[in-house]
Amino acid sequence: FDRIKYHYIVPRYDHFCGWTYNTYGEENYRWFLMFLAQHVTMCFYGSYVSALLFYDEIQQKKLFELTFFDRATGETVKAGYLIVFQYLFARRTLEACVFTVMFVMGIALAVFLGYHVYLTSVGQTTNEN
Repeated sequence: FDRIKYHYIVPRYDHFCGWTYNTYGEENYRWFLMFLAQHVTMCFYGSYVSALLFYDEIQQKKLFELTFFDRATGETVKAGYLIVFQYLFARRTLEACVFTVMFVMGIALAVFLGYHVYLTSVGQTTNEN
């Protein structure tokens, strides 16, 4: 029974989604799975494009061939993965944060999608044991 939006019985009621403000059951569960799959795809696609942009900047500026000056010790340090990451994060903070959020959300949504595909494969809803 959907008490939130429709006030009637939904066949094989699964859940009410606050993101889409919709009740999911037998008739629209496939659209929910497609919604999740599309978001997983877009998160990983955005992460891939962001990684390509970072890779292009690394290649254009030849960051792994440079040496960096350490202000604390006064020494020059050959670029490594950590130094290049720190450089890119300092120069491209917004892009690095967007990449991180997209990648982490893509993983979380992929796990959520996998869980719902598993539930569908065994013929259960999230309300059943």
